[in-house]
Amino acid sequence: MFAAQSLMARRCWLPMLAVAVIGCSTFLGCGSGVREISATPEIELLYKIQSAYELAYNKLGRPPQDFTELQPYLGDKHNLQADLVSPNDGLPYVIRYGVDSRNFEKGTPIVAYEQQGSRGTRRVLTAMTIESMDEATFQKQIPLSPAMP
Repeated sequence: MFAAQSLMARRCWLPMLAVAVIGCSTFLGCGSGVREISATPEIELLYKIQSAYELAYNKLGRPPQDFTELQPYLGDKHNLQADLVSPNDGLPYVIRYGVDSRNFEKGTPIVAYEQQGSRGTRRVLTAMTIESMDEATFQKQIPLSPAMP
């Protein structure tokens, strides 16, 4: 009787253990190819742009249409559009004014990006995150993220 209970208890735990292992491996990604991007100067600057873009959107009730609408939300450090330069390629970030960062009908909207990037990739600020994209991926994604009419 004691041995039967022990065997029964082990049988109950095996499926739960299998579910836990599969669930954890799915949650953790198991080498999904997604790289975590550490905080670097270009990442920090893109996050500032993202924050300013969303603050302007909230205040205006629509996406900012130009730099003058975005500028008040960038803080004192970035008074000129020329201050928003990528340390990777030395060129100003392209900020896509008028992009509805809350409309995901055609994919994740691209808000800003490096003009050239470096080493075959560019940093791209989407409505959700900052990604490193190669040129082919970028060219596929950018048409899916039109500005508002």
